Amino acid sequence: MKQRWSNLLFCHYRVPVESLRPWVPAPLEIETCEGSAWIGIVSFDMSFGIIRYPQVNVRTYVSHKGKSGVYFLSCDAANHLAVFFAKRFYSLPYTYSNIQAQFDATVSFHSMRKAHKYQVEYTPFGEWFHAKSGSLEYFLTERYSLFTDQSYCDIMHESWKLQHVNASIQSNTLGSSKGFSFPLEADHLLYGNQTEVRILSKGVFVY
Repeated sequence: MKQRWSNLLFCHYRVPVESLRPWVPAPLEIETCEGSAWIGIVSFDMSFGIIRYPQVNVRTYVSHKGKSGVYFLSCDAANHLAVFFAKRFYSLPYTYSNIQAQFDATVSFHSMRKAHKYQVEYTPFGEWFHAKSGSLEYFLTERYSLFTDQSYCDIMHESWKLQHVNASIQSNTLGSSKGFSFPLEADHLLYGNQTEVRILSKGVFVY
């Protein structure tokens, strides 16, 4: 399956490994960088075929038998069909959310689902760059596998073209159901312009 991901804000927070352990399956190793585990909140414009909608994912970084990737704590999408497809065929924790987004020079993004709210405006600036291997930026963005509780799938895309970004977070309660309280000042911010993504066939673990 091919997708296009555009206008991404990579918003990241440092968290202790032990705070993530109850929410990540035991066979998956929680990866760390610069002395801590990380939770990423990634808002973006998703499209495939004629379908287009805003989405926001809450994720952390894991590995299994040497394969590194992303483990999603939640995925909010403003499209019922996408939610059904991701849950049914990829076992991903998708939920429908009311998301209002405007993707202009300054992106305005507002997601609301019961007590889970994320409201942010962001504007990229500066020259494009690619993350260097071994850097924190590389650790947080260059991921090519998606893990679930029992399976994984590999993805393919070109290396991200990144920019620095100014972001104003007005509200962020996306981690509240799992005991995370995120401040309005993130620990690390990056902007990703656009990439074409190919999701490959799903594998199944035997734990």
